[in-house]
Amino acid sequence: MNLHLSDDQRMMRENFARFLTEESNMERVRAAQPAGFDSRLWQGLAEMGAFSMRVPETAG
Repeated sequence: MNLHLSDDQRMMRENFARFLTEESNMERVRAAQPAGFDSRLWQGLAEMGAFSMRVPETAG
C-alpha cells in the first residue's frame, strides 16, 4: 500500500492550506459565529472543489 501523496495531492494540500490561512483567520471566525458559517469561506471552498472531491469526474 502506497501512502505517499502524489504531486496532485500535495498541490491540493498546499492550495487548501494557503486558502485557509488567508481566509479563515480568527477575526473572520468570530465574525461568522452569529450566522454559524462564513458564506464567503464556503464559496471559496466550493470554487476550489472541496465539496466534490469524492465525486468521480465521470459524474460531472
